[in-house]
Amino acid sequence: MSSILGPSLPGDPSLTPRVIGAGYSRTGTVSFTIALQKLLNGPVCHTGSVCFNREEAIIKQFCAIGKADPVKDQALINNTLRSIFAGYVGLTDSPGSMYVGELAEVYPDAVVICTTRDAERWWESVQELEKTVVAFWMLDILFSPMPSLRYFKTFIMSMAPRHDYIYDYGPEKQRGPDHLQIHEEYLKRVVPSSRLFFFDVKDGWAPLCKILDCPIPDEPFPHANEKEAMQEAAVVRWMQIIVGGGLLVVFGVWIFGRYRAGG
Repeated sequence: MSSILGPSLPGDPSLTPRVIGAGYSRTGTVSFTIALQKLLNGPVCHTGSVCFNREEAIIKQFCAIGKADPVKDQALINNTLRSIFAGYVGLTDSPGSMYVGELAEVYPDAVVICTTRDAERWWESVQELEKTVVAFWMLDILFSPMPSLRYFKTFIMSMAPRHDYIYDYGPEKQRGPDHLQIHEEYLKRVVPSSRLFFFDVKDGWAPLCKILDCPIPDEPFPHANEKEAMQEAAVVRWMQIIVGGGLLVVFGVWIFGRYRAGG
C-alpha cells in the first residue's frame, strides 16, 4: 500500500487513463486505486497523494488550472490535465475528481467510475478528520520548509472558484452529507450516462470487474485506509498522506460552507 500513497510514478508516456476515478475523497479512493492497479496492470494516479509527494510542478499545475477560466481557458486546462496524467492507466481522488468533465473530453475512451458510500458515514469521517486539522492560518508556517506542501494553502484557495463553477449550491443544500449528492449531480451533468458508473468498495471485485469487463482476481479485494498507512509509514510521510488523501476533503467542504454562507 505504501507504493500507492507514496509517489505513484507514471510509466510509458504513451499510456493514457482507461479509468477516470470520479469519487470524492474519503469514499474508498485508496482501496479503489490499489484495485485498479491490479486490474489495469499499470500505474494509477491517486491525485491527492501525487500532488504532495511528487515534484512541485504537479501542484503548481493544479494551482494554475484552478485559477483558470473554465470557458476561456479550456484548451489550457485540457492540455495541462493531459500532461499531468500522461503515463497513467487510471486516476482517482481529488483534485482529479473535480475535473471529470474535462477529463472525459480529453480521454473519450475512458470509463468514469465514481466511488461512493453512505453519505452520513462519509460525513462522520470528515468530521473526525476535521478534529485533527490545524488552523488554516498555520499552514504557511508548518509547511513552508516542505517541497510541494508549501503550496498547499495556495492550492486550496485556487480550488474555491472551481468549486463555485462545478457545484450547484442550491439554497436547500446544507454543509454536511449533502456534499456527496452535490458532487454526484455534477458528474451526471458532465458525463454521458453510458460512460458513468457508481461503485462502493464494500461490494468487492464483482461489480467493478463487470464494469471493466475483466475476470475477478483470485485474491481478496483491497480494503485500505489511512490508519493502516500510518502503521507502515514514518510520521512525516503520514502527514503528507493525510494532506493528500484527507485534508483536501476537509477544506473542500469548508469552501462549500463558505459559499453556502454567501462568502
